Amino acid sequence: MERRMLMAVVLSFLCVTAWTALTGQGCVPRKPKEDPKKQNGEETPGDPNGEQPNGGDPSTQGKPPVPAGNGNGQPAKPDEPAKPPVDPDENHPQKDAPALQLTKSSPELDVVFTSRGGGIEWIALKNHKENGEGQKLDLVVPADIDHLLGQTDTTGLKPDVAPGGAGRKDPPAGAMRRLNWSRNETVEGQTAEDDVVFEFKTRDGVTWRKRWWLVEEQDRYDIRLEMSARGGTADKIQVRLLAAAGQMAEPRKGMDMFGPKQAVLLLTGDDEAEDSQVMAYGHPLVELESQGVSTRRVRLLGSRSLYFTTTLYSDGGEDKPTPLWVWISGEEGAKRPVMEQQLKDWYASRDRKIRDEDGSVNELGARIARSVANMQYAWATYELSTAVDAKPIELAWYTGPIDRSTLAQDGYEPLERMITYPFAPDIVAQALLGIYDIFRNLFGSIGLAVILMTLCVRGLMMPLSIRNQLSMRGYSRKIQKIKPKLTALQEKYKKNPRKLREEQMKLYRENNIGFPGGCLMMIVQIPIWFALFSSLRREFTIRGAEFLWIADLSGPDALIDFGGCFTLLVLQICGLNLLPILMVTLSIIHTRSMPKPQDEQTAQQYKMMKWMPIIFAVILYNYTAALMLYMTLSSGFGILESKIVRAKDEAAKAAVA
Repeated sequence: MERRMLMAVVLSFLCVTAWTALTGQGCVPRKPKEDPKKQNGEETPGDPNGEQPNGGDPSTQGKPPVPAGNGNGQPAKPDEPAKPPVDPDENHPQKDAPALQLTKSSPELDVVFTSRGGGIEWIALKNHKENGEGQKLDLVVPADIDHLLGQTDTTGLKPDVAPGGAGRKDPPAGAMRRLNWSRNETVEGQTAEDDVVFEFKTRDGVTWRKRWWLVEEQDRYDIRLEMSARGGTADKIQVRLLAAAGQMAEPRKGMDMFGPKQAVLLLTGDDEAEDSQVMAYGHPLVELESQGVSTRRVRLLGSRSLYFTTTLYSDGGEDKPTPLWVWISGEEGAKRPVMEQQLKDWYASRDRKIRDEDGSVNELGARIARSVANMQYAWATYELSTAVDAKPIELAWYTGPIDRSTLAQDGYEPLERMITYPFAPDIVAQALLGIYDIFRNLFGSIGLAVILMTLCVRGLMMPLSIRNQLSMRGYSRKIQKIKPKLTALQEKYKKNPRKLREEQMKLYRENNIGFPGGCLMMIVQIPIWFALFSSLRREFTIRGAEFLWIADLSGPDALIDFGGCFTLLVLQICGLNLLPILMVTLSIIHTRSMPKPQDEQTAQQYKMMKWMPIIFAVILYNYTAALMLYMTLSSGFGILESKIVRAKDEAAKAAVA
C-alpha cells in the first residue's frame, strides 16, 4: 500500500513539474524582434501632448519616421551636412528643476522619493533582512531611472503592440519621466501627514501634482499617492502610471518552481461567487479589454516573488479610481546589460559588494543577475478631471511580505487573496497550517512546530493506516493460499485473457477475497502531501527560520556548505544536505520491514518502488528544509507503524491457528 502511494505521489509530482515547465512559468520573457526602422536609424516622435521622447524605440507609437534634415524639420540639401536634432526639452518649463531625493520612514519601510519623474527610487523593508546579513532587505531598486515606481507619463497611454506579442516594447519615456518635478513645500505644510509633494508643468499648460505619504502604523506596508491635474484646454486628461517596477528577486538559495519573479493580476467580480484570479508567471498579460473583462474589476496590479510583493491595490469601492487600460511588459534583452551595470553602480555607491574577496560573485551579485533576467513592469492608464474643484484620485501600494497574519488585517482583503496553494485543495492546506500555527505560537519555534505538526498529522492518520496495512497483509495471505489454483488458471487460459479474468474473479468470490482497502490510505495521503508541498514552500514564517544545524528552513538544510556549486547530471549541488539522505535511509528501512508481496504484479511494483526514495531525494534535494523535515519524520513514523502492524498481524495469525 505504502509503495503504491509513494509511486502515485512521485508520478503526480513529475507531472506537475512537467506542466509547470511547459506552461512557461518562471521563464525569461522572449527577446522582441529587432525593428527594421531602428536598424536604419529612423526615429519617430511619440508624445501626443508635446512631450517628445529621447530614449527607447519610438517606432511603436505608430508615427511616420522623421527624415534626416537640418534640425529644423526641413530635408537636408545634398551638399549640406545634417545637423544634430534639437533637444526636445530645451524650452520645457520644467527643464531647470533641480534633482531632489527625499527619504521618508514608517515603522516598516524606508522609502526614497526622487524628483525624476516624481516617483520612488528605493524601498527597503526595515524589519526583514538579507540572508546572512544584517542589511535591511532592498525590495524595490532603481533598475532603470526611467522605470521607477509611481512615475507618470502621457506617452504610451495604450500599447500599440499587443502586450503578449513578440514585437512588444515599452513605450519610450516622455518629459514627465525624464525631467525633474518641483517640490511644493507649501502644500506639504498644509497636511497632517509627513508627505512629499511634487509638481510638473507641461507645455500645454497642465500642472500635475503628486502627493506621497506612508501609513505610520506597525505591520502596515502602505504607500499612498494622491494625483491630480489642473489647467489646459481639455476637461479630462489621461496619464500612464508605472504601478510596479524594479522589484528584486528573492535573496535565497532554495528551490522556486516559479522563478524569482511573477507578474500578478487579481480580478474580483461584484459578487463573491464571480471572484476570479489571473496570474502570469514571467509572461506579459494580454490587455484586459481584449478578453472582454472590464478593468473596473481590477483589484491588484503589480509584481511578486515567492515571499514579497509590490502591488497597486484597491478595495473596489465606487469612489475608487479604475484604470482604462492595464498591461504588463518585460525588459528588452538588449537593455539588460545596461540595467545590470546600473544596479551594480547603485549598490557600489552604498558600499555594498557584489563579489567576495576571492573575486567570485556573492549572493547579492547573483541576486542582481536573477532580477535583471526577470525584470517586469506593470502599467495602468487613468483618466483625471482638470476641473478646479475635482478631487484627486487616491492610489495605494503595498510593498511587503506575503504573510498570512499581515494580510489578514482590515483593508488588505484583496491582497489576502494572493495567498493560494497550487496543486492542492486550499481547505486542506489551511487546515494543516492551522495545526502548524498552534504549535508555532505555543512554543515559538518554527522547526519544532513542523515536527509537532508532522506527529499530529501522522498520529491522526495512524488508525486508518494500520487498518489498511493489516488489510493488505490479510489479502496477501489469502492470495498465497489460492496461488496453486491461480497458477493452474493462468496455464489453462493463457491464450484467453478475458476468460482468465472471469475465472480469477470467480475464484476470489469463492474464497471470500475482496479488493484490498489499501487504496483508501492513498486517497487520503496524496492531498495531504500536496497540501504540505504547496503550503510550506509559500509559508512566509519559515523564511530565515533557524533550527538545529539548518540556517534557513525555507532553503536546503546544508549541513556542509561547499561555498560554490557544481552540477551532477541534472542536480545542482551546493552543499551536503543531510535531510534527503536521512529520508532515503529511513524509507529503505521502512520498505524492507514490510512483507514481500505474493502476487506477480505487486512484486513487480515492489521492485520499482525500491528506487522511489532515491528519486524523491534527487527531485527534492534542494527543496525547502521544512518539507524535507516532514518527509524524514514521516518515514521514521512509518517504521514505527510497521512494527505495530507486524505485532497485530502475528496476533491475528495466532488467534486463527
